[in-house]
Amino acid sequence: MSVRAAVLDAQVGLEALSGGQLNYSLLPGRWRLIYTTAPDVRPLLIADRPTPFQVGNIYQQFSNVEQGDVQNIIEFSIPMVLQKGTVEVRAKYDVRSPQRIRLTFQEAGVKNISITDELELLLAPAILPRSWLNHQVLLALREAELFVPLRARLPALFQSASASLERSFGSEYLLSFLDEDTLIGSQTGSGGTFIFLRD
Repeated sequence: MSVRAAVLDAQVGLEALSGGQLNYSLLPGRWRLIYTTAPDVRPLLIADRPTPFQVGNIYQQFSNVEQGDVQNIIEFSIPMVLQKGTVEVRAKYDVRSPQRIRLTFQEAGVKNISITDELELLLAPAILPRSWLNHQVLLALREAELFVPLRARLPALFQSASASLERSFGSEYLLSFLDEDTLIGSQTGSGGTFIFLRD
């Protein structure tokens, strides 16, 4: 039996246990992705292909339903340049049905940058006195956080004279199983399944 078939059998068994009812009070927390069939995420998990980026853990972090905040978090590194960094996509979510939530994406960015010793030596060689500028560059890299909004301004044709409209990007997310340790969901449209364990 293939890994995919074994995972699907286990998934179907868990989903049968839930009976279609989810306890959303169990959703808040940090969930680590352990398996996916989503076509937009699977390429990130292929470890043996040549690429300058190395992807670490992938998380989804939910607040309680009343706050409705969720972050998609991807840890990454770039050999000889970055020891680690984090890509974060921030969104709002709201419950649409007993098993469906709607994600509305707000912004995406990079944070938690930690450069390698090699890059630090290149920017501020140890054999030379470190100047104020060297220190400022290193400090700026350590504290760097860059986020961009994920909203598109609608063309003037669709705007009223008194208000400028923005369109937010979002997607529907079907949750098929949730308990204290495991979260299973799929994004409608792409058909990809996500299986998370509580971190």
